[in-house]
Amino acid sequence: PYWLKNKIKHIIYLTQNTMEKFKAAKDLIDAIEKDMFSFYEKGNKAAGTRVRNAMQQLKVMATDIRKEITEKKSNQQ
Repeated sequence: PYWLKNKIKHIIYLTQNTMEKFKAAKDLIDAIEKDMFSFYEKGNKAAGTRVRNAMQQLKVMATDIRKEITEKKSNQQ
């Protein structure tokens, strides 16, 4: 099922290091480019929903990356 597939992706994401998470964030942005075009140029509402969901995922990813960078900076001092 769809929810299980996303749960597995999330578990894999949590085990990645910071650089792998950064690459995953870049990949996510690349993946939603087609949906951005579909929503803004063609008015496809479903594509807009997919973009919104992906942007929420990106927000969570960015927060995780920021936390890890802050921890690494704190441990280096």
